[in-house]
Amino acid sequence: MILHIFPDEKFTEDYIERVNRLFNRAEHYFYIYTKGELRFCSRDFIALKDNVNFVSDLFQRDSRFAEIYKKSERVIFHGLFLRYFDMLYFYRLKKRYSKYYTWVIWGGDLYDFYNAVHEKPTIILMMKEMLRKKFIGQLEAVVTDYDFEELRKCYKTNAVHRMAIYSYQLFPEAAKKEHTGTNLRVMVGHSATKTCRHQETFEMLRPYAGKIEVYCPLSYPNNKTYISAIEKRGKEIFGDQFFPLKDYMPYNSYISFLGSVDIGIFNNNRQQGMGNITNLLYLGKKVYLSKDNNIRKVYCKPSYIIFDAEEIERDDFFRALSEEEKEQNRRQIELFLSDEEFIRSWSTVFYNKD
Repeated sequence: MILHIFPDEKFTEDYIERVNRLFNRAEHYFYIYTKGELRFCSRDFIALKDNVNFVSDLFQRDSRFAEIYKKSERVIFHGLFLRYFDMLYFYRLKKRYSKYYTWVIWGGDLYDFYNAVHEKPTIILMMKEMLRKKFIGQLEAVVTDYDFEELRKCYKTNAVHRMAIYSYQLFPEAAKKEHTGTNLRVMVGHSATKTCRHQETFEMLRPYAGKIEVYCPLSYPNNKTYISAIEKRGKEIFGDQFFPLKDYMPYNSYISFLGSVDIGIFNNNRQQGMGNITNLLYLGKKVYLSKDNNIRKVYCKPSYIIFDAEEIERDDFFRALSEEEKEQNRRQIELFLSDEEFIRSWSTVFYNKD
């Protein structure tokens, strides 16, 4: 059996559905944790699944959890966002039962905490970092695309490198959504994180002020100081054509929003925005990626039509993709997220032992 420790996130439900459909569901058990109420997964979904359990806190581990852990040959941590005592708990369990541990890197779980410790070290953060080093050092495998070398720069590990991605629900009908008005709709970033480099991107877009509407998803994380600064700067440059999206949108509503934009800009200085980029390309939107975003390596193949964020001011910014270019991106995303590719890549995570 494989035990999945999984936060309640946008793609959690879809991933579980796909694993259950394409693999032997009896071999997988999912513990979904969140702080308080579910935000993305529905209770009806959990109630209908015999291999899914929701806990509002990982400390709510019960006898059922202990039974599943002991039966499991592997434990997969989807994102390493564990609190100190949760990580200590799993660290001690591994020493006792010698389970095969795998970490699926999400980005923030690698960079954010590491940067916080090294930028403003405190005793508490340093204690947590000591435990993280020990925990990461005992991992057997790490799942990521192009962040593995970055991981090795930060932590010592003998873990093997696996490559696999999550699946995303694709809604082709969202591409048909049209917006009124003559201005181009531009999406900047995907979250309220400094690594999206919002203000730098605003400066790139300054020459187009008055001709574009700028939309910034800022609903997470709840960094009020950063959100306020981005909102203020956006208003200064783009006036009433700047739209900060500070409220959480259900997934279907968010996809509908993506269908309404013309251009997505991800000027991130690390791997971020995979789900947004994938959906935008599938919907036939023009996408700009920074060369600093490791996701760029996924889409650097000639089969994808993407653009350099660094070229925004010199590029033919207002040129839309042709129908042929849109279809080319759409076909590539369908292959990228096919059942066959999902089975191939995740089989290496579930079954390989080298």
